[in-house]
Amino acid sequence: MSDIEVYGFSGSTYTQTVLLVAAEKGLAPVLRPLEFGAESHRVLHPFLRMPVLKHRGVRLYETAAIAVYLDEAFPGPALQPRAPAEHALMWQWVSAAIDYAYEPLVSDLLGAGGDAGTAAARHPAAEVLDQLEAALAGGGHLAGPAVSLADFVLVPMLRFHLAAAGAGRPLAGRPALAAWMERMTARESCRILEAA
Repeated sequence: MSDIEVYGFSGSTYTQTVLLVAAEKGLAPVLRPLEFGAESHRVLHPFLRMPVLKHRGVRLYETAAIAVYLDEAFPGPALQPRAPAEHALMWQWVSAAIDYAYEPLVSDLLGAGGDAGTAAARHPAAEVLDQLEAALAGGGHLAGPAVSLADFVLVPMLRFHLAAAGAGRPLAGRPALAAWMERMTARESCRILEAA
């Protein structure tokens, strides 16, 4: 039994990011459900969000903080570039994903009734996808040639968007983004998303 517990909902893109980072590090945390909005939830996360990580007396909330903890506290491949420019670029994309990509790629399509594909086509999601296409045009990852935390923050968001908006439509005319998504979802760690 793992001594790493992640509290959240497997369908949450932020919970999926934490599970992806853990899997990439060779970890298998126990996913625990939350009684969303209850006092037991508030005890874990004062702002009633998810995910939350508990590990040997450490309790963390916020996806980026949890991802950094997992990367730095456990052996396995480093998921944060060492070069200052690439490290900053990784944080730029983590921040951009949370601040600018989540809403158009995920939350705007939750319960979007009607044709989500049509809504997505005219929505600012196209701007986010175009920025991702430009960033990935060199054929690497978001923060350089190696995979980083930024990639694992965006994969669940884009995966959700593709499922809601129609797998081919958002990637049409965006070959670099399509190739990146194919590379990312082919990773062993991304198999955990199949259960979500």
